[in-house]
Amino acid sequence: DPSKIYYADSLWTIEKTSVRIDSSTIKFDDFTLHSLTQSLSIDGAISEDKQSTLSARIRNADFGLFSSLLGNNNMRGKINGIAKVRDIYDKMIIGLDLRVSDFELSDTYFGAALLRCEWNNEKEKLSTNVTLTKKSQKVIDASGDIDIFNKNLDLDLVLDNSPTDLLEA
Repeated sequence: DPSKIYYADSLWTIEKTSVRIDSSTIKFDDFTLHSLTQSLSIDGAISEDKQSTLSARIRNADFGLFSSLLGNNNMRGKINGIAKVRDIYDKMIIGLDLRVSDFELSDTYFGAALLRCEWNNEKEKLSTNVTLTKKSQKVIDASGDIDIFNKNLDLDLVLDNSPTDLLEA
């Protein structure tokens, strides 16, 4: 039978699954957690094998669920997408394709946000694109690299159609 837990004032169901842990590997076999229309699924492995990949798919999740993790409860919206990670013990190769609908920050509505990141082996950086769209018009378009080893951002930021209230948020 599925397990049930309460988190953020909601009843969540953990579907029957297996998670195997040994000295150097954590293996998830379609771990799924859901509440009404929101879900998080994790599949794959974290291990010393550089090719082992862990995938997490998120569907219709309320941004508020992550406020304690992000240290910010001023963000709102619904998150959909997938995140993948491999070679976690060495280079931490990450891939993200996330969409946030009805994105709000500090009670200012911004619209739809899109975050795409893919590991660039040649540069050893995370190639990144962030787009914020409000009423079918791009208000923010950022692209470039994130150097996770040196904690450095190198992004070209285009704010041509950005509203003035963006700076207030």
